[in-house]
Amino acid sequence: MKMNNNIINIQLDDFNVQVHVRENARAKRLSLKFHPMDGQIYLSKPIRAGQQDISKFLNQSREWIRKTINDQGASISFNAGNSIPILGELHLITYSYAEKPSVKWSKGSLHISGFDPIIVPGLVKDWLRTYIYHYINDTSHKFAKEIGKEIGNITIKDTKSRWGSCNRSGDLAYSWRLVLAPEAVAEYVCAHEVAHLIEMNHSVDFWKIVNRLCPNYVNLRKWLKLNGKTLFKYG
Repeated sequence: MKMNNNIINIQLDDFNVQVHVRENARAKRLSLKFHPMDGQIYLSKPIRAGQQDISKFLNQSREWIRKTINDQGASISFNAGNSIPILGELHLITYSYAEKPSVKWSKGSLHISGFDPIIVPGLVKDWLRTYIYHYINDTSHKFAKEIGKEIGNITIKDTKSRWGSCNRSGDLAYSWRLVLAPEAVAEYVCAHEVAHLIEMNHSVDFWKIVNRLCPNYVNLRKWLKLNGKTLFKYG
């Protein structure tokens, strides 16, 4: 358990949790609260509470923190020591010092090298965006070829309400957070948007095209509806 600039890092299972400390002159006791708007956990402490009091309280609250993260999606940063899913497979983020920043990907690991750990989250996010772009580009073009259609431009965005979109010019846009979903789910979203190259609606004919490209789309669509919000707890 380490504290830096009013942020306490707690190691839980295979991920690190950040608890933001706020001093409250009116508080009579230590308390924890999850804020759904920013996905963070906050500790309110009385002025007289010391580091020993805080450490003891947080150790006693580990199960609450773990349950809150699982139930409500408290954020898991892209810092070293945390594990993140990449197309369905968990990868541990590691770090080592190097003069030149780099990212090395291997099975179960994403190793970041650089001059300061502060650069790790940014490098991880950039790598994830690049990785999912290449996956989505290849998958979308494969599906487009199957239905005899051409794709315009493909862009990766940081959208909050849509996993993908298609306009009448044949341009496709996708959320970079699909990289955090199981591969089959990301593939379904590609099939969904490519199907719009023929049907710009959600008619029966549209879903027939999706089914042709992705026969298991019903279950994958259901997964996204039930679990899609969990992809926003990362980063």
